[in-house]
Amino acid sequence: MGSIIHELNSTPTAHWHEAASGTHRADAWAERMRCFIGLSEMLAEQAAAGRLERPGSAASGDPGQPVALPPGKAGSTRPRQSQIAPRGLLTEVARRARFAAHETVYKKFRAEWEGPIARWAGTDEEIKPRNALVAEAKIVSFWAYRDGVLQIAAKFDMTLPEVAEAYLRALAAWASDDIPLAACRPAGPPACVAEDMAVLATLWMQRHSGGRPHGASPEPPEWAGGARHAPQPPRTGPRGRDKDPVTEKAEQLDKLARTMVAGVLDDPTITPAGAFEAVRDDLARLLAEPADPLADQLSRAAAQLSDRILHQPPGDALLTPLQASRLLTALTGLGGLLAPIAATGDQPGTGRGGVAHGGCR
Repeated sequence: MGSIIHELNSTPTAHWHEAASGTHRADAWAERMRCFIGLSEMLAEQAAAGRLERPGSAASGDPGQPVALPPGKAGSTRPRQSQIAPRGLLTEVARRARFAAHETVYKKFRAEWEGPIARWAGTDEEIKPRNALVAEAKIVSFWAYRDGVLQIAAKFDMTLPEVAEAYLRALAAWASDDIPLAACRPAGPPACVAEDMAVLATLWMQRHSGGRPHGASPEPPEWAGGARHAPQPPRTGPRGRDKDPVTEKAEQLDKLARTMVAGVLDDPTITPAGAFEAVRDDLARLLAEPADPLADQLSRAAAQLSDRILHQPPGDALLTPLQASRLLTALTGLGGLLAPIAATGDQPGTGRGGVAHGGCR
């Protein structure tokens, strides 16, 4: 359990958040928080306005603003939260954060910024200040939920599947609590989620393959090294030899997270538990214990033999007494070897069914 917590606390985003929010940068962090709060206020107002207006209507005043909430799922009258893409976002955030000019906000989130807090997105010029601000706001908004998961996981000594379940439940709660921010373009979960899913995928693969698969290497936690540390978007090409098992499983877990958040936006009145239930079975399959081919073969052979013994025609001897005696001895010895293994279901690598503690069942 300790390794899971340690690894999740060692991601590039975790290092960035710890450094940025430290007491020695309190004033600079307070200014950043003013930007995040201003953004959240603006998005909440636009989302509320969208519940009363339709795009292109006389009341809207601006047919280009995606403020309307179309009907939700088929047969439902519940509203669906459209992606929110405010115009003049940096200017409005600067006004709400009480900065004299919008250039102040622009400079804080541009790639060339050299202030006391490094930009989460690093020096990647492809990430514009507007998107860098939104990315950081989502991360900071979600961080308390993430911290809660790690605290509960440590307290209850959760297994990896349990941590994954608790994490996704917390993500669903975040999306439900802050629908406007989750819907802000690009709509979806905070970027740190992909990082964390990659950590869980790596640990799962290490546990079940005896080490890191060939070609899998974690991203170095050098968040301030100058290059963008953001996780790359999932590849959409066909599966091939270039995709290692860790990358594939990380992308699958990240897809579940995105699907769940999309479900919340599609039906904002759904509960976090309901949103998680939509992906629960898929999560269990992704993190299930890998099948042992030899054990599977033995189980199938035992089932077939049992069936043939039960249904053998009268007078048709399936086994000789000597064969039956030898098989009984072998199975008895195997049973003695399996019993202690079956009794250690709570040990690492055996799992406990992937059910989370602390209200996460």
